[in-house]
Amino acid sequence: MKTLFIIPFLFFLSFGFLACTQHNDQNLKSQKTSQILIGHYGDFTGPLSSFGKSSKRGLLLAIEEQNSKGGIDGKAIELISIDTEGQMGSAQKAVKKLAERGVTAIIGDSLSQQALEGAKQAQRLKIPFISPGATSESFTEIGSYVFRVCFSDSFQAKAMAHFSTQTLGLKKIALIVDQNSGYSRGLAKFFKASLTSQQSVVAKAFYYRGRYEWKSLVSEIKAKAFDGIYIPGYYNDASQLAKYLFSEGVNLPLLGGDGWDSPQTYREFAGLNAYFSSHYHSHSSNAQNLLFSKGFEERWKKSPDSLAALSYDAGNILLEALEKQERSPTMPLQNAIAETSKHRGVTGTISLDKQRNAVKQAVILKVQAKGFSRLSEINPSSL
Repeated sequence: MKTLFIIPFLFFLSFGFLACTQHNDQNLKSQKTSQILIGHYGDFTGPLSSFGKSSKRGLLLAIEEQNSKGGIDGKAIELISIDTEGQMGSAQKAVKKLAERGVTAIIGDSLSQQALEGAKQAQRLKIPFISPGATSESFTEIGSYVFRVCFSDSFQAKAMAHFSTQTLGLKKIALIVDQNSGYSRGLAKFFKASLTSQQSVVAKAFYYRGRYEWKSLVSEIKAKAFDGIYIPGYYNDASQLAKYLFSEGVNLPLLGGDGWDSPQTYREFAGLNAYFSSHYHSHSSNAQNLLFSKGFEERWKKSPDSLAALSYDAGNILLEALEKQERSPTMPLQNAIAETSKHRGVTGTISLDKQRNAVKQAVILKVQAKGFSRLSEINPSSL
């Protein structure tokens, strides 16, 4: 009798346990499918943290706006960010960790070197990867999962060479290049190649990041006659060099690339005759930009810079692709991203070409005491 009683009791317990397990599994499955995970990494605390922080703020704003509209098909979007501290090798590790967390796609670093490293890992893992600001010429050659929403170094160098001739009337230019930076060397190469027959590089000097031996470097170029200096580096180095040049009585036009786009630039360059090529200016009359600027300032209590704007655009392009994929579930996400055409972004109208590069304009900014003023816009078709 005891045996007969125990058997059905055990069966009842087993059935209850099975039902409970199935219910828990369904809950887990529901939790997994009720949100969309997007990965992001950048330098938030290292030597170029201004870029990483701005990028994260712009991306978060895009995601928060989408979530306020109900997410994507009722699924909330969650951002998982990893701080690389700007260390070599950290981007590859960050992408691996994000993949382990199950992210759908990754918005990568805006620094070309860190973006290249992370994109190679994402390509191996077959995870769509978008960089807001990696301008390295070879970036998208990594593979079909890799995209960018910014112009390339060859275009921005050509735009700056055009501006230096047509607007500033410069003819003899000195180059000061960061020998340790592929970004700096690449811009210098493309800038020199883009000079007109009336222009020439009359002096070229190198520095090494973190070793500011400006005295010998400036003495070397001052021995030549020139009417402008192109410094294709990042804002932290360029600002130190600019201050030293000014202290040595060199007050000629200083030219740079998008690596200058940081509040530190106008704090350190105040009073100097300085210009640089970039992706965006917050005072644009573009209706889309006005809404973005207002939303960004309300959310973060500061004005957006180029990296914030580029990351906002990158985020929205990814979100549009996810919505497209939701309507066509068999479409791979990388194909949906690749179809981006005439996206009305805050950094301009963005279309991706067959190599997954953005076709868009550059803006030329002048450094002012409390910010940057927009001088001109240069389109690819005008060069």
